[in-house]
Parts: sequence; structure tokens; C-alpha cells
Amino acid sequence: MALYVSPGFSRAADAHLRLALMFKARRHWGAAAVHFRRARLAPHQDATFTRLELSFHAAHLLEARGLRKAARDAYERLLKEPQLSSMLKADVCRQLGWLYHRCATLGEPAGRARAAVWCLQRAVVAEPESGAGLYLLGRCFAAQGKVHDAFIAYRNSVEKSEGNADTWCSIGVLYQQQNQPMDALQAYICAVQLDKGHSAAWTNLGSLYESCSMARDAFACYNNGGARATLANAPLRQRLAFLRAHLAHAPMPSVTGKRRPLPSIEEAWNLPISAEMSSRAPKAAPPPYPGAGGAGSAGAATIKREEPTPLTQQQLQTLQYLQRNSHNLSPQQQALMQQLLSQYRLSQAARVRAVAKSEGNTSGDSAESLAEDLLKKFSDTQTDIKKEPIMSEYFAFLS
Repeated sequence: MALYVSPGFSRAADAHLRLALMFKARRHWGAAAVHFRRARLAPHQDATFTRLELSFHAAHLLEARGLRKAARDAYERLLKEPQLSSMLKADVCRQLGWLYHRCATLGEPAGRARAAVWCLQRAVVAEPESGAGLYLLGRCFAAQGKVHDAFIAYRNSVEKSEGNADTWCSIGVLYQQQNQPMDALQAYICAVQLDKGHSAAWTNLGSLYESCSMARDAFACYNNGGARATLANAPLRQRLAFLRAHLAHAPMPSVTGKRRPLPSIEEAWNLPISAEMSSRAPKAAPPPYPGAGGAGSAGAATIKREEPTPLTQQQLQTLQYLQRNSHNLSPQQQALMQQLLSQYRLSQAARVRAVAKSEGNTSGDSAESLAEDLLKKFSDTQTDIKKEPIMSEYFAFLS
């Protein structure tokens, strides 16, 4: 309305830029391009943005439209500008580096990989307090098979912003590729506790459980990926249908069955590393178990957690009886069975933690996990790293 009433008013450039950004977000490319051009032509004496910032948004519009080579050229022209601020330079380098990483039309793979790493490293130098460039750098290293370099980049990214669910999800992928399922599980749990709608982390977690033949937990994780992710992913829909049919005829899990390769999703949610992470996320019960008391429901601010009480022999016999007669239970008996089963799972998780800790102390081996790498990093006597109390307590769980 302001542009219609007075097309030449003093803040016309700002109005055109905001309209352009709105049209770009709605994928109306032509209208966005028109308003970017008008913003460039309008007087800038009262504008809240610089012409270089406008050029960056216009270059990103080219990238969003699929004009990758034109976007690359626009980004590279911006990097030659002597008045480019460090923050804008970091943004340009991140976009250009990621463009090289994912766009096959910008050259042969080895050259693109080198260019992507070079640009992202420049982004980190330009904005050292940001974890975004380090996260993308880790993704590039992981795609190139440079596992050690990827872990270092992810570790440094976590130091800058440990609350990034994307970073933890990528850490989980890397651990899963390295055949370290327990480390992968903890990383994925961190991701979904930071962002309970993170469909990629839920899907990867489901894949991890399915690879360990834990169908119920796999189904719960796939299902928590969200309806939108499921609709857009035909193979995931097929997996859900298969698991649903399989579980419909599968027997109830037995408390005396063989030892599982991983804790269940409920147990994993209540592991110490996940409990501390959930204390920084919105308080809620684990999504797959909406009726259970999750780590975020009580006591999340305290560091030491009270271990659950194991089932007595009488309770164990009661649980086994209820499981054998699960199809003929009253609502009260079903509630009792779920309560006993939950208590059993939690006590088993505590027992697994105690055994793992005991084995680690007797063997003297140092596990090569990201958590311990981070703990060692935060324990170093370096003056340039600011140690936050919460982070120190958080990584103390992992020793």
C-alpha cells in the first residue's frame, strides 16, 4: 500500500527488498526478481541494508531458481568487493561452498570438492564464532570419506552451538557408517530431543533400529518422522507398511528374551547424555511413548539421576503372566503391565550402563566417541575456549 500511494517515498528500497524476500520464500521467482531490481534502483539514503547485501540476496534468488552457474558467478563477484563485511563474507562463502558441494554441473568432482572445502574454510575464518560453516565443512569432509576431519569439524561446530539438531544428526550418520551403533544412537537421540520434528534424525534412527532387528522401535521412529516426510518418501511408506504388518503378527516382547543390541527408544531417551540434552529442550515425554514419564518431566536440571528400582521376583512373575495373557486383560491389568514393563526396561538400561562403565574401567581402553573427544577438548588448558558450566556438566556424563 505504501508503494502504491507513494512509489518514491524514502523507504521504498526497504519495501521492495522485503517484498522480494517474501516472493522468494513463496517461490514466486519472477515477482521476486522484479522487486530486487526495483530495490536496487530506488534511493538508498534511508535504507537499512547495503547494496552488497542486496546483491547477495539477488544471487541467492538465482541459486533458488536453479540457475547455479549464474549464482556461482554472482557469489564470486561479491567476494571480490573490497568493502564486503566479515559477516556477509561468511554468508557468501557458506553459500558458495555448499553450492560447489551439491551441484554436479559446476565442474569435475575433485575440483568441486576442493573448492567447497576452500570456501567453507574461508567462511569459518570470516565468522569464527558461528558453527554453521563448521557443520557444512563436516558434511563435505564426510562425503569425501575424510572421517577424522569430519569429526573434528562437527566437534568444533558443537562447541560453537551444541543445540543444533542437524549437527547431531550428521554425527549419528557418521557413527552409523563407522559401525558404532551405540554412539550413533546417542547422537540421533540428541538430535530429536533438540528438535522433536527432525524427520531425518527420526528416519535414520529407525533405520539403525531396523538394522539391529528391533522392529517395534524402528516403527516408532519411522512413525515419528512426520506425515509430511512419509508422504514425500515412497520407500519409507513401504517400510512402515511392512513393519506394521510384521508387528501385527509378532509376539509381545519377552523380558527373558535374548539381549538386544541397543537400548529401546524409551531407554535411550532416558540415558544420561539424553537426559541432560532434554533439560535444554522443551519439557515433554518421549514422542513414541506419550504416557511415559520422560527425562524432561522431572529432575532434568539435576546432574545425578536416581537409578530405577529393579523388579522384585514377584513383580517379574506378574509381568510374565500378564504378557502371556495380553489378549485377555482388563484396562487396569494392561496399565499394570505397561507400568511394570517400563520399570523393567529402565532398570535394564541402568544395568547396561553399569556394566559398560565397569568394563570400561577394567579394560582401560578409551572409547573413540565424539563425546569423549569433546570432553578431552573441554579439559585442555586453552585460554581461547570459554567453558560454560552447563556444557562442562553435560560432558561429565560421558567420561
